[in-house]
Amino acid sequence: MNEMMRHGTATVEIKTGYGLNMDSEVKMLEAINELQQEEMMTVVPTFIGAHAYPPEFKENRRAYVELILGKMIPYAGKRHLAAFCDVFCEKGYFDLEESESS
Repeated sequence: MNEMMRHGTATVEIKTGYGLNMDSEVKMLEAINELQQEEMMTVVPTFIGAHAYPPEFKENRRAYVELILGKMIPYAGKRHLAAFCDVFCEKGYFDLEESESS
């Protein structure tokens, strides 16, 4: 972030999406929010639990979408951990129908 500031960056969006489970996604959001407290620059946390499907949901993609909708997003929202929610809508990842429901 110091390097970004030296180049004039005043705002940075940081996305989650690499944990692919509730605990890891929350941990990432909490870390992002800790950076916000340092007030070096404006930090915008974005939850993207719908970044990829974990291997254990390969055969039941809908169950993972339901986990995101039913637990992850409500938890992040209740704790005010993210300013935005994003989804990786692309061939091989989340299709349009899954993205719209996410």
